[in-house]
Amino acid sequence: MKLSKLYANKPDIFEPVNFIAGLNVVMAEIRLPENKNKDTHNLGKTTLGRLLDFCLLSGRDKGFFLFKHSDIFKEFIFFLEIELLDGSFITIQRSVKEATKISFKKSSEGQQDFSLLSDSQWDHFNVPFDRAKNLLDGLLDLDALKPWNFRQSLGYFLRLQNDYQDVFKLAKFVKHVDWKPQLANILGFNGVVIKQHYEKEQAFEDKKKEAKIISKELDGSISDISKITGTLQLKKEEVEKKQSLLDAFDFRMDDQDKTIQLVNEIDEDIALLNMQRYSLNQNKKKIFSSLKEVQILFNPDAASKLFEEAGVFFKDKLRKTFNN
Repeated sequence: MKLSKLYANKPDIFEPVNFIAGLNVVMAEIRLPENKNKDTHNLGKTTLGRLLDFCLLSGRDKGFFLFKHSDIFKEFIFFLEIELLDGSFITIQRSVKEATKISFKKSSEGQQDFSLLSDSQWDHFNVPFDRAKNLLDGLLDLDALKPWNFRQSLGYFLRLQNDYQDVFKLAKFVKHVDWKPQLANILGFNGVVIKQHYEKEQAFEDKKKEAKIISKELDGSISDISKITGTLQLKKEEVEKKQSLLDAFDFRMDDQDKTIQLVNEIDEDIALLNMQRYSLNQNKKKIFSSLKEVQILFNPDAASKLFEEAGVFFKDKLRKTFNN
């Protein structure tokens, strides 16, 4: 694996960086007269290394300048060309806007420019991040690192200033298991066995902490095996007692009574509502009956005779009105 070329889709802002075979040196030089009194720190040497790490599929870090100033760099797409062990080249495309979508293009010659390549021309386009790391790990074919992937050792080649405090232990490594097994594997030892050793050692420490906690719960006295046995027996009896209490809870009869009560209440409510409905229907019928137009049955001759018998004079005009 050799770096061949680093470039972007905006060459007028980020000029291509071409790597040569052998040793490459990044030198910072101050040329502006007004800046001659300044030192050569913070001119971008470390930034270049972090940009290479970004193209080699580092995780998303909010403090990384591309993401921290995404409003400035969101339209940037970076390309890293790498020479493989067989002499062919692989180009990695990673954008700032869609940093979890990675594309790959293989070529037989280096110093290519694939910034204008269409989507269909990429060998693998917009591969999801985790699958892209596995794919790149297979393409790099770094057998000496197996069963660890290329990202595990990449920090040794892209060191930050804090990583130079120890030759083998990088700043990001906290525990021995994080780096010693792989380093031993590279040196020809069985790294898997060493990793298992540290895992067993960690498990042993965890058990010691657990024993210390138990010792505190037993007032620090665990030297007498009979006391331990007695304590365990008491705990067992306590568990059995609680289990028997839980088993004694039977809600089936209570549920049955509640169900019968609920059904009876619903039946009563239905009967009451039926009575109310019947009463309302009867009142409705009476109201409709009273509102109907009623024919008045009045016999003028019979009424006239009745008035004559009573000695009351019944006028013809009134009689005519009734007849009409």
